[in-house]
Amino acid sequence: MGTCETNLLKYGSVDPPSSNGSVFEQSASPEEVAESIMIIENLTEGEEIDEELMDSINFPKCGVDQLSERDVIDFTTIGRKWSQRHLTYFVTRYSEKLTQEEVDQIIKDAFQVWADVSSLTFSEANQESAANVQIHFQGGSHGDPFPFDGSGGILAHAYPPTVGKCHIDDDENWTTPDKTTGYSILQTMIHELGHVLGLGHSPEPGAVMGRFYRYGAEYRSPSLSEDDITGIQHLYEPPMVETVKPPPPPGACIGTIDAVFYDVHSEQTILFRGSYVWSLEASVSDVTEITSTYDFLSTGVDASFYNPNNQKTFIFKNCYVYRYDDRSFQKRSTTSQTFSSLPCQVDAAVYSESDQLTFVFKNRWVYAYSGKIFFGRIRISSLPWTNIPEDLYSGIDAVADVIKENSVYFFKGDHYY
Repeated sequence: MGTCETNLLKYGSVDPPSSNGSVFEQSASPEEVAESIMIIENLTEGEEIDEELMDSINFPKCGVDQLSERDVIDFTTIGRKWSQRHLTYFVTRYSEKLTQEEVDQIIKDAFQVWADVSSLTFSEANQESAANVQIHFQGGSHGDPFPFDGSGGILAHAYPPTVGKCHIDDDENWTTPDKTTGYSILQTMIHELGHVLGLGHSPEPGAVMGRFYRYGAEYRSPSLSEDDITGIQHLYEPPMVETVKPPPPPGACIGTIDAVFYDVHSEQTILFRGSYVWSLEASVSDVTEITSTYDFLSTGVDASFYNPNNQKTFIFKNCYVYRYDDRSFQKRSTTSQTFSSLPCQVDAAVYSESDQLTFVFKNRWVYAYSGKIFFGRIRISSLPWTNIPEDLYSGIDAVADVIKENSVYFFKGDHYY
């Protein structure tokens, strides 16, 4: 068996076993190995599998199956989840590199990271048979078809719901987050428990569920990315916290607007502020919470625009762009993936029917796009539209192109132009 195939088998990328622990009965063909690499690395037909990509297969990483069900947004799910919302765990064998007290605290902290952003709760069982999740530290062969490979390479692997087994290679130099050397056991434990809960590997840069171990002091005690949080809440819903909803603002046009766009299809102006979204049509005003109107969105969007050519709505929030067909969620991607050269946390966006271009505003700059093609960046003061007030040269809050009026409206503070 070749090195490449061996490593893909180690990392769960070729012919993973069934959950009952059956061993491999045959090796993968070169064609199957190549196909697996292309799927894992998101390559298209005709792209070359080069030496750099092959070297990356040996990089320290998680050994769980990577051919998981891919969702319409960046996170991936394994296709299974727990039916209950309270899970118990038990450590079947402790690490020889850490004290029992250190391991217990790390595991408790790792579970709490996922509990803080989901409807799940966790507690330690008093015996293995009563536990949903079993955590085991051991190097080399440890009772399943995936023996660990010594220091480096595979750091750990875990089984999806409802198997609940999490295995940690104890030949690694495990250390607590406060240390500066060795592998962070907390980073690895949070990642592996994500698999135990039903998450696959995420292609999103910076996600805890990314398949490679991340070096650096900021990753030794990592925080979940927005992608990790969206993934776990896709499976188990947000935390069940009783909150008192704030009353809606007194009116759609009072105060600073977060984002606005004109929907040609419905002939409505859609306006965002804080936790609420207004649908305005003539003298009729309907206000709802953003979370109940647009899936995967919450308080405080940055910008939005409607493209009448494909009848899609694009909403910007932090470093992501959410795409909707009417109000039906379609896709989420990073800002730079959707619009090259565009920074995060933009101020406003608009599709100009007359120019057939999308304009995205950030501070005093405007980024122009034809579809996804970046046309360039200019100052607001240099826009081809006439009579732009100097008050807007330093930046705006929102902008809308009202086609039926052949007008562009700019919003800044409690004024519009």
